[in-house]
Amino acid sequence: MKKQIRLNRDRLKGLYGKLIFRLTEIDNPDRFIEWKIVYEKLGRGFSIRKEEVRETICFLRDVGFVDISCKGVKLLYSLEGVKNHG
Repeated sequence: MKKQIRLNRDRLKGLYGKLIFRLTEIDNPDRFIEWKIVYEKLGRGFSIRKEEVRETICFLRDVGFVDISCKGVKLLYSLEGVKNHG
């Protein structure tokens, strides 16, 4: 699925803004981001447990920012002025 939501990096504030930016840092545009990478990046970066990472990702899915599967997480947004790593 093509990334449909464009976000301005300067307007990202608070915990969810930082979370969205951190996910962009590990994004792989061609594939899903593996769960182990998501858990490692967000769990260590925010000092939260695996269950809390999963809850947060499910919240982002509910508001339409990500798609999740058993393979991992796919971002449905892009940040203006930030290159995605791949």
